[in-house]
Amino acid sequence: MILIILLISIFFSSCISLTSYQTAEVLKKGEDKGVVGLVSMIPSKIFKKETMSQNEDDFDKLIGVPYPEFMFRTGLGKNIDMGVKFKTFALLLAYLNLELDMKYQLLQFGNRETNNLTLSIQPSLSYIGLREDEYIHLFNLSFATIVSKRFNKSNVLYVNIRYNFGNFFLEDIAVKKTPDIKNYFSATIGYSLELSLHRKLYLYPEITIVSDFKKGFALMPALGFGF
Repeated sequence: MILIILLISIFFSSCISLTSYQTAEVLKKGEDKGVVGLVSMIPSKIFKKETMSQNEDDFDKLIGVPYPEFMFRTGLGKNIDMGVKFKTFALLLAYLNLELDMKYQLLQFGNRETNNLTLSIQPSLSYIGLREDEYIHLFNLSFATIVSKRFNKSNVLYVNIRYNFGNFFLEDIAVKKTPDIKNYFSATIGYSLELSLHRKLYLYPEITIVSDFKKGFALMPALGFGF
């Protein structure tokens, strides 16, 4: 089962979390935001056939199973913020993922608070530790472009296009037990909805598609709760 988790996680985000839970707008200096999210995956038939032909029964058991993600962001200065994301797979502590990113706001047209169009870039570095007989360590670099359209104080539509530069294995054991995953793209479309309750709360419903254009694709629906 651990091997199946590794195979799936490597294609679907492995060392990188493909969800966004954020718009292109950066946080102000000293401003913080936390997000708790749930994400699952739905693979195409081609993906299942190409990558999991020997283990489809085990793979089917994990389809649609949600796993939690946790993100914290903080504003660093003018037009820049940073974030840390942590996730597990299917609540198994055998799989741990950490991601560190920096977001830089390139352009913003309109009023920041009520109506604007914003463009940002976001490089990130991810780490995954997966426990089998021993820990397998992997790293991943990615580069994202985020565009968002704010309609009013509470509603923002955003699109996150990400290019992932494959996986970098720290131990030879991983190379022998994982598929040859090259660079791949992912695209996320989401919506930020601010709820005026006791304090500011946010909902982030979104859908991500990921593909290497060779082994099919997968859809990853997610829902984030920001505070």
